Amino acid sequence: MNTKISRAGLLASLAAALLCICTAAAQVRPPMVEAVLEPGESIHLEKEVDVPEGPEKLDLCLIVDLSGSYGDDLPNIKALASALFDGVTAGIPDSRFGLASFVDYPFGPWGSSATGDYAYRLEQDLTPSKATWVAAVNSLSTRFGGDFPESQYEAFFQIATGAGRDVPPAGPSLGDVAPGQACSWRSDATRVAVLTTDASFHNAGDPGPFPYPGPSQAATLAALQANDIKVIGLKAPGAGGELDALAAATGGSVQPTTANSSDIVDAILAAFDELTFDITGTPMGCDPLLVDLNPDVIPDVQGPDTVFFEEWIEVPPDVMAEDLDGGRVHCTVEFLADNAPIGEQTIWITVLRRVPIDIKPGSFPNSINCNRTRGVIPVGLLGSADFDVTTVDVTTLAFGPNGASPAHDLPDSGHLEDVNSDGFLDLVSHYVAGETGILCGDTQACLRGQTEDGIHFEGCDSVRTVGN
Repeated sequence: MNTKISRAGLLASLAAALLCICTAAAQVRPPMVEAVLEPGESIHLEKEVDVPEGPEKLDLCLIVDLSGSYGDDLPNIKALASALFDGVTAGIPDSRFGLASFVDYPFGPWGSSATGDYAYRLEQDLTPSKATWVAAVNSLSTRFGGDFPESQYEAFFQIATGAGRDVPPAGPSLGDVAPGQACSWRSDATRVAVLTTDASFHNAGDPGPFPYPGPSQAATLAALQANDIKVIGLKAPGAGGELDALAAATGGSVQPTTANSSDIVDAILAAFDELTFDITGTPMGCDPLLVDLNPDVIPDVQGPDTVFFEEWIEVPPDVMAEDLDGGRVHCTVEFLADNAPIGEQTIWITVLRRVPIDIKPGSFPNSINCNRTRGVIPVGLLGSADFDVTTVDVTTLAFGPNGASPAHDLPDSGHLEDVNSDGFLDLVSHYVAGETGILCGDTQACLRGQTEDGIHFEGCDSVRTVGN
């Protein structure tokens, strides 16, 4: 690519390329679950989650090789920094950019203190400011780096952890990596570390004046994975296979670049299209419900796509409606692509309280003429030491399969008496037989309702239908 290409032409090509990483509103189906469950009951459903094409929030830290062999690449990186910023933010407006660099430890044969070599440096923490980030890129300058491999593992490790490195001799000395130089990754953003290099990686323990102090590949990968950082590797001729291994293990991508990195923008945009994500669902504030998703994680998903979870929602047997606010639990399940939210499900579970009733108080069996439509059926809602029937909202009473309302208008839709002589008041209401939906052959009928503070209850009693 000619680095003198017009800025307008470059941005036009960027806009077209970014169609593949524009965000889309993710959907969860069904978006809301509403159910009435008794203690010990559960429901099972299938959940569909759309995985969008690209992230809604992006944190991108560019890590630049500043060893001597990168002298012809750095001018092109500087020239294209502004276009890279514009192109990415055109597709993902909520993007932040950071900048780090590496050369190598300043000890022969790895590097040189005379030329100011260093293993890692955070040049600019994540910022939404184009001017700040581009200025940081323009301030870069190449150093030396003695042998061919460089300190790329250390750069990845530090950008993820900020742990620092104390090299021999112990205590402050030449070559130490100061702690606190991780990028300030946002908790809900897709995190991407883009490293551009034309060299292989030094491994921990490589020979030198002392064993090479950088991290191993395993330690580097563990740090990246623990922090949900994806690796995009930009490999100029001369780079080895280390970037491929890190990218594959983090859901990232490796793109080849020319010897002078003049195609860095195209390479980064192409890499975005290959990112993959682990999709998970996390219940938020659902206690005391038990909410379980299967599988726990759907790995390596490349958007756009739709993934499927099985979901179980259970009310534990020892959870009582009266112990909950209004007898209900309201919570959410947040679906994540790695650490970034992509959708949410709302759950409303009403815990049903079981209460005793007596159909046709004082008689047994409770005979009901299933062919008679005009008579009324008395139903006693039985009070107890822990259920005060005077708190019942009589406007919510519903009896039988059809949910018949009391036959009498307010305030006479129910009256209080102790129908079972246990010392507690009971609520007796009456229902027109033809409105209840009780059919010939039915053996049970139920009364449902709510208390004034919103507790849902249900009671059932046996019936014997006659007149078949």
